[in-house]
Amino acid sequence: MSITIDNAEAAALLADLAETTRQPALELLRRERVRINPDLERRIAEGLAADEGMRRR
Repeated sequence: MSITIDNAEAAALLADLAETTRQPALELLRRERVRINPDLERRIAEGLAADEGMRRR
């Protein structure tokens, strides 16, 4: 999947972070999402487990 960032400053900041940290931009975004919402990973796992439980029934 490819994305286009229409804001030159945002694109430059993301590229600079990725280069500075030597982390892919996607990994930086994932880490920030978890940092902002630490319960997100747990809620995603719970939702997937609930879906699986419904499919089994």
